[in-house]
Amino acid sequence: ITMRPRQTGYVVIPPLQLGEWRSEPITLLVQESLKSSEGDQLAPIFIDASVDQESVYVQAQVILTLRIFHSVSLYDDSTLSPLQMPEALVERLGEPRTYEKTINGIRHGVIEVRYALFPQKSGELTIPAQLFSATTVTNGSNSLFGSRSGRSTQV
Repeated sequence: ITMRPRQTGYVVIPPLQLGEWRSEPITLLVQESLKSSEGDQLAPIFIDASVDQESVYVQAQVILTLRIFHSVSLYDDSTLSPLQMPEALVERLGEPRTYEKTINGIRHGVIEVRYALFPQKSGELTIPAQLFSATTVTNGSNSLFGSRSGRSTQV
């Protein structure tokens, strides 16, 4: 379900029901977005992380999705640091998926990586920072093969 708030303030999402299962209501605080002096400019490379559930039982599965957005061209040498969590079992789900998405009128390439996490103890689970490293394609070079410049993004 995708929602877009129409106003600021507190919004209550009522319980959703699927068969015999019923969710709890969710209260959200909707705030005005912070606009930079140049409008809604995003970094040329940024990472977004989301989980499919906010609360799970010990040893139950939660899906973590990392999306690396880039509005600049990248060479095929990109790497993402391995996800290691001592308090959870981590399994990568398949190979990274690539696609394109337009954000604020700008086309972004997206690299999506999914993980299954299985917490091994109760309490808050902290997902550690991930390091994405890639070489951007730089235009306007006098070099026969083009120039390369590195850029790292960390979440």
